[in-house]
Amino acid sequence: MKKTFLLFLFTASLLMGQGLTWQWLNPKPTGSDFNDVVALGNFTVLGFGSGGFVVRTTDAGLTWNIIVADTLGRDIYEADFVDNLNGYLCGLDGLLMKTTDGGITWNYLNLNGSVADFWYLDFYNINKGIIAGASGKVFRTNDGGATFDSTTAGTATIYNVHYADSATIYLGTSSTTTRLFRSTNGGDVWDNIHASLPITGTYTIRGISFRGLNSGILSTSNGKIMRTTDGGTTFDSLTIGGTSEALYDVKYDGPTIGYMPSTNGNIFKTTDGGVSWNRIATGTTENLYSFAIINTLSDGNSTVYAAGRYGTITKSTDMGTTWSPLFSALTQETNRSVFFINQTTGFVVGGFAVDGATSGEILKTTDAGETWSKITTPNYRNYSTFWLNDQVGFIGQRGTAGIYKTTDGGTTWNALTLPLGGTSGIWYDIYFQDANTGYACGSSNALIKTTDGGATWTALTTPFASTNVLYDMHAFGPNTFMIVGSASRWAYTTDGGTTFSTGLVPGTSTTLYGVHFSGNTGLIVGSSGRAWMSTDGGVNWTQQTTNSLSTLYAAYMATPLIGWIGGSGGSILYTTDGGTNWVTPFSPLSSIHTTYGITGAGGYLYLVGGAGGHVVRTYSDPNIPVELTSFSASVSGNDVILSWATATETNNSGFEIERKTGSDWVNIGFVAGSGTSTLPKSYSFTDAAPGVSEASYRLKQIDLDGSFSYSNAIEVSFNPVTFSLEQNYPNPFNPSTTIRFSLPDDANVKLDIYNSNGELVKTLINSGMKKGFHSVNFDASGFASGVYLYRIDAGSFSSVRKMLLMK
Repeated sequence: MKKTFLLFLFTASLLMGQGLTWQWLNPKPTGSDFNDVVALGNFTVLGFGSGGFVVRTTDAGLTWNIIVADTLGRDIYEADFVDNLNGYLCGLDGLLMKTTDGGITWNYLNLNGSVADFWYLDFYNINKGIIAGASGKVFRTNDGGATFDSTTAGTATIYNVHYADSATIYLGTSSTTTRLFRSTNGGDVWDNIHASLPITGTYTIRGISFRGLNSGILSTSNGKIMRTTDGGTTFDSLTIGGTSEALYDVKYDGPTIGYMPSTNGNIFKTTDGGVSWNRIATGTTENLYSFAIINTLSDGNSTVYAAGRYGTITKSTDMGTTWSPLFSALTQETNRSVFFINQTTGFVVGGFAVDGATSGEILKTTDAGETWSKITTPNYRNYSTFWLNDQVGFIGQRGTAGIYKTTDGGTTWNALTLPLGGTSGIWYDIYFQDANTGYACGSSNALIKTTDGGATWTALTTPFASTNVLYDMHAFGPNTFMIVGSASRWAYTTDGGTTFSTGLVPGTSTTLYGVHFSGNTGLIVGSSGRAWMSTDGGVNWTQQTTNSLSTLYAAYMATPLIGWIGGSGGSILYTTDGGTNWVTPFSPLSSIHTTYGITGAGGYLYLVGGAGGHVVRTYSDPNIPVELTSFSASVSGNDVILSWATATETNNSGFEIERKTGSDWVNIGFVAGSGTSTLPKSYSFTDAAPGVSEASYRLKQIDLDGSFSYSNAIEVSFNPVTFSLEQNYPNPFNPSTTIRFSLPDDANVKLDIYNSNGELVKTLINSGMKKGFHSVNFDASGFASGVYLYRIDAGSFSSVRKMLLMK
């Protein structure tokens, strides 16, 4: 039986990997698809996504941590937890992992060497589970993943697994002849019960849910459901959505209430056990793939979470009536280009690929990407942009009126009169060498020039064929620039486009999409994973070994040695040795993402694209070290305050704080690092009332790959100088809390608990005690919610504090 817990997400955007720190700027906390979501109680929620990421919150979504579960970046399709600590996930290329600490860390399990795609898993308990996926492959474990046996159920991909009880299991597929399997002996034998299904044609069973052995429901990819009341012997059918409205999952909250996530931000809900369903709009626009439900609210309502494409996650606290988004996204449409006018002010352009008054979108930042505002533009998606300053800018779209200009920072836009450009032709790049002289290139060998700030334009003649597309330009200085486009061709002018020299990059004929130089060192990228570098200003080009087959759209040379490439399928590559070696780093992008634009500003590197409107940031230089400049300790009352600082950091996951009071070092806390930074960073940690008179402290600095180093140890020696009674922690609490106090001298101590009426309800301590720091646990399991008082009497010292028990 699949346990339904619950979840909650919002924003954590830092991700460290292979010496790089990546930060999601849009959407947040991530732009990866959430393929599944699980809640481990009211506050701890996990989202499982494309690219091997797990997003986790322990405060109901106020803050998020992005966890790299799979270092190979494979998509996670499904997760299942059997309790708050033990869970499993599966995914692409044989991915199977297990956690025993609530999803903080994950360990690989070996499915007998299989590299099949695994779409679903279900665990009946901590030991017994089924994993299934491509080609009808089914794996079974009875020892918590230590070993597996395997079988097959048909040859079609299995998209769902469901335990009705410990022996009865269902599998759902896309096959037109073996769409549903059932086992009644724990998976020893699988029976094809496809003939019992009333719906024919092409569709996939995406969701399976049984309440007991007899009553079950199947959801499909074509807006239909099928119900059984006799354990799968017969089914009836019901159409509840359009044929394009996939019903990705089905989950029940009790005997009558159920939910199904669907397309375009919609969910379906039943209150009569599945007899009828109502469509509910969640206020989001992307497909929703997964649900999580928790039913512990004091008013009897359940909290429902729905998660899906491009980082979408939303929450309802009234059983689906109203919804609140738990993610932020100024856009989830495709971004095509990025341009910065200085270190902090930049623009990202993109939008909808449809005609409309607000189809174009511009994201603007004035603080290096920390925050963004959105500007809409008319006509169509924006493909290119150039800004002379924060007020005067240009955007390129499509058509004869496909270039617009603003002189008020984007508040208003004026269409410019162009000499060419068909109704479907696109302007892929714009460049201005000053306020008056500019160039634009695009479809059908279009290259135009203005010398009056865009008021008028003239067409230029290029060496490209009339059907060729000009995709990108790089300017070396006034009147000197290079263009690249179709059929492996580049062209170079030193007289503002009056004449061109031209050439072909070596190798197989390729569409060239991007070009960029740092000094005389240049990079061209194109289709089929091909890239070329030049060290003589573009005269000669050498093909690179990228080990990529993706379409490469964007090139950026940060220095003559450091270069970056972005492309389809989440492809990112970089070199730090001028192209001798190209590295594919672990990145936040997955197979759904295509990078169309890259630029650098202020030491940062920005990558933008689609799908999902991604904007991510890292450092232009992949190699930056963690340099600890100070580490000190001070005593404040009964607490030890540790402070330290770094000058630079690389791949810094964070710092474990260790304390030694005897012979052994003990981990007492963790402070997250800044990933990779060239700026000074300061940190602190408070060891609250450690209850000792002397202690040593040290830092364990940990990289993402698990490597670590220790700081020098520092010593703290102190004894209490006054009596004190500290505030209990946690507060409010349920059911237990800790009370700390200090004694400067030996004393007879009495510590009592009173209710709000002043009645004594418990005595925690009534004995002589040595001087020093002390703590005692108060377990209120047998007490009612409310305000309580705790009082200490020690010698002549007396003190009273309040605490709140909330059950």
